[in-house]
Amino acid sequence: NTLFCVLYLMNSSITSAEWPMCQSMMADARFLDNLRTYKKEGIKERQMRRVNAILNHLEEASVQKSSVAGLGLFRWVTSLSHYYDVARQVKPLSEEVRKLEREKAVKEQELATINEKLALF
Repeated sequence: NTLFCVLYLMNSSITSAEWPMCQSMMADARFLDNLRTYKKEGIKERQMRRVNAILNHLEEASVQKSSVAGLGLFRWVTSLSHYYDVARQVKPLSEEVRKLEREKAVKEQELATINEKLALF
């Protein structure tokens, strides 16, 4: 099940995970590099819905009993799930900050123009 989560994260176009697909993914010589360099900023909501549907039925202790490597992948997946949740909350706030910074720059320019006009008097 953990590998299905990894598969959904690594390939956003997959709608149904199957074991042979997981085997193929792990057989790729770049598998570990792909995990290390994963672009977490590009996670899509539909990917996380699929991943969380699986994660809701997994517990770290049971994954640990079955596989040490699986535990590492489980922790990678859960970390990305937490990152996604936080990023989703922070994104609108970041956009609001950028908007306010642009407005501030415009107002500071307007203030500078007014101060220049006042200096002429």
